[in-house]
Amino acid sequence: MITFQSAQEDEIELIYQLYRRCANTSRGSWDDEYPTLEFVKQDYAQQGLMTLKNERNEIIAAGAITSAEELKDLPRSTELHQPLELSRLGVDPKYQRQGYGRLLLHNLIEEVRRRHADGIQLLAASANIPALSLYRHTGFEEKGSFLMYGIDFILLEKRF
Repeated sequence: MITFQSAQEDEIELIYQLYRRCANTSRGSWDDEYPTLEFVKQDYAQQGLMTLKNERNEIIAAGAITSAEELKDLPRSTELHQPLELSRLGVDPKYQRQGYGRLLLHNLIEEVRRRHADGIQLLAASANIPALSLYRHTGFEEKGSFLMYGIDFILLEKRF
């Protein structure tokens, strides 16, 4: 049985290690320097760090739901007034291509709705074709593209 829940403090290091494994196979912006342990701690502190666990209680995927403050100054058109941002969605490489990314995203969307946001925003590296395909298939719309940190990103948004 797969469970979706808020991360516990003693899982921060495990999630960081999962992200490091994801960075080793990343097609996007993840590398030796991103994401850092500090980002994982910040996501936890904002009560936004979420996990997907298997029947053995192993974390197989994680992602964050946080304030969309850092995205508000990007030039784009939006009708959202109180969005939340999805970030750092990662599925352990040994569990990839088995539907867990879609399951994680679905659960994160439901959690955002539960938190009474009017939509979701996220940045995805334009080179991360699998992630972009998943987001588009789930109803996210492109709202602009931006060069940040030397990487081409696409801003995607889903309105409720």
